[in-house]
Amino acid sequence: REKRNIVVKDASILIARLVKDNQEPSKGAYVLAVGSGDTGWDPMSPPAATDTQRALYSEITRKTFSDTQFIDAGGIPVGYPTHIVDFTTIYTESEAVGPLVEMGLIGGNISTNLAVKNPVSPPNGTYDPTVDLTSYETLLNFLTFPVVNKPATSTLQVVWRLTF
Repeated sequence: REKRNIVVKDASILIARLVKDNQEPSKGAYVLAVGSGDTGWDPMSPPAATDTQRALYSEITRKTFSDTQFIDAGGIPVGYPTHIVDFTTIYTESEAVGPLVEMGLIGGNISTNLAVKNPVSPPNGTYDPTVDLTSYETLLNFLTFPVVNKPATSTLQVVWRLTF
């Protein structure tokens, strides 16, 4: 499947932090998180992603990227910086098992211990632009999609492309 994701409002704050100071935050995009969405959603037709999202509704798991690479205008991986980056994540048979309807890229001050989660609270309520994100992980992109039921007998590869 090829889908268009939403760049959330907090992504611009993370980018500004990265450009301002190479010491803070500790990470740009760091993991891809997948989830089962909100309990009230129709899994075949979840609501569209919004730019005020701050976390997944019901995260199942997160994983670091197996590969990141720059892409040229023709869609070919290249060894020099461009304005297009692919982030690849591969979930093995035992990972991300279940009904998947949401995913997002997370970075900022995220823990390298992926069991530790520190989203902005409340993650999905009214967006407050005055929240100081320096103590939190930051959702950069968010996507909802019709359910993908991932069984424990399959792998799932996601290539997330960002074009700046």
